[in-house]
Amino acid sequence: MQKKILTIILPTFNESNNVMPILEAIDSALKDFIYDYEILFVDDSNDDTLKVIKDAIKIYHRVRFLHREKKDRTGLATAFVAGFKKARGEYILCMDSDLQHPPEEIINILQKAIDNFSDIVVASRYIEGGSAEGLGSKYRILVSRIITRWSAWILLPSTTKSTDPGAGMFIVRKDLVDTLSFDKVYGFKILIDILTRAPQAKVSEYPIIFTKRENDQSKATMRQGLKFYKHIMNLFVEYRLLPMIKEKLQS
Repeated sequence: MQKKILTIILPTFNESNNVMPILEAIDSALKDFIYDYEILFVDDSNDDTLKVIKDAIKIYHRVRFLHREKKDRTGLATAFVAGFKKARGEYILCMDSDLQHPPEEIINILQKAIDNFSDIVVASRYIEGGSAEGLGSKYRILVSRIITRWSAWILLPSTTKSTDPGAGMFIVRKDLVDTLSFDKVYGFKILIDILTRAPQAKVSEYPIIFTKRENDQSKATMRQGLKFYKHIMNLFVEYRLLPMIKEKLQS
C-alpha cells in the first residue's frame, strides 16, 4: 500500500448535514493534489451522522472513520488524539467539519510545512491576510483572543510561537505527535497541548479566513470554557510550576 503523506482528521458530533458538504469541498480543493491523502472522521455522534459517513465511503474511497463509544466521548481534544493514533499520513491536518476552515488552503498549508521543514503549521486568523470574522461580533472575537491566546501566552510561553494557539486548523508531523504523551487532555484546543508538550517544535504559520458556520450552531458552552481554563492551569502546573520548583530545590 502506498504511504499516505496526508491524513485529514475531521471530528464530528451530530453533524450529519456537514458530512457531504465538507467532503465535496475537500474533493474539489484536492482534485489536482499530487500527493496521496486520506480523510479520517472521528465521530462522537448519537444521531445519523455515522450512517451518512458510511454512505459517503461508497462515493469517497479515501474516507475512513472511527466511531467512539459513549464512554470514550471526552471532548474534541481527545477526538483528535484518537485520530492521531489511527492516522496513516506523514502529516496530519486537523480541521473542523462545519466548513468554517477553508479546504482550499489545505495544499498551501501542507506545502508550507514541506518547504519550511516545519513540525507544525498553524492556520492563523491573526496574521496579515487572515481573519476571525467567522466568530461573529467584535465581542466574541475579543473573548476568543482572551481565552485562547492571551491566557495561553501568559501561562504557557511555548504557545507564543503561534499568533493563534487556539486555532482549530493546523498541520502537524505524525512523527512528532507519536512522541508525545497526551495524558490528562481536556477541552477543545489540542494545538495548545501540542505546543506545550513539544517546545522544541519548529512552528510556521499560514493565514486563513475563518468563515461563518453554515449548517449548525456553535457547540461552545460556558462549561467548556471552564474546562479549558482548568486544562490550561493543569498544563501550567505540570510544564512550568513543577519544573521551577524542582529547579529551585536542586539549586
